[in-house]
Amino acid sequence: MGDRRNCPNPGLRDRLYALRIVRVNEQNSQEGESGLNLRPRGNESASARQAARQLASRLPMDRPIVFFDLEATGLDVTTDRIVEISCVRIDPDGSAQVFDTLVNPLVEIPAEVIEVHGISNADVAEAPTFERIASAIEAFLAGAALAGYNHGRYDLPLLEHEFARAGIDFAWRDRRLIDVSVIFRRMESRSLAGAVRFYCSDDLTAAHTATGDVAATIAVLVGQLDRYPELPRDGEALDAFTRPRERKR
Repeated sequence: MGDRRNCPNPGLRDRLYALRIVRVNEQNSQEGESGLNLRPRGNESASARQAARQLASRLPMDRPIVFFDLEATGLDVTTDRIVEISCVRIDPDGSAQVFDTLVNPLVEIPAEVIEVHGISNADVAEAPTFERIASAIEAFLAGAALAGYNHGRYDLPLLEHEFARAGIDFAWRDRRLIDVSVIFRRMESRSLAGAVRFYCSDDLTAAHTATGDVAATIAVLVGQLDRYPELPRDGEALDAFTRPRERKR
């Protein structure tokens, strides 16, 4: 897109960002209402179609579900600002809509944060502010359950504060919520036996015997080193990696 200062309609760029929505269904993937190609980046529309079909075949739905994720200027949900929002709205019939846009946070993105999500200040310089697209986001989320990964601790409170700055009451605590991270924590044991099953594809047959537990712990570390090539390969680095971090006072 060209420079918004030369655009005859100053709100057009904001509208195009906010309408970066594509409906995906069994027959085709349509383009946005403006006629321009507003598809998400890469193969996200195809991924959304496949995921929506798989979910609809496994989970009967009485209302839409919106899965969403945010990138921001930091981790403080009260003061940091959103720089990207991506949502997939899945309807009970298995069709899906994808909403994906960069957001101008109106503050500098710290260098250490850019290293994490790769979104630079230049990337968001001409993106719309959250206030400009808040109504479009609110409409996209309307009537849907809200799903994410650990979103109750970060994404939802962050989104709530952004909506508040735009004059919108986002009462997410009154909505139906699905947190995939909670399912993961509840269904996958964090015990040694659970680690043996995950990393070694085996059962811990000598649980709660010192010798059996030691052997299992060795096997788990072997499995971890095999699974994660990025893990340190020396004792000193593993000490630094696994040592409990001191809480800041």
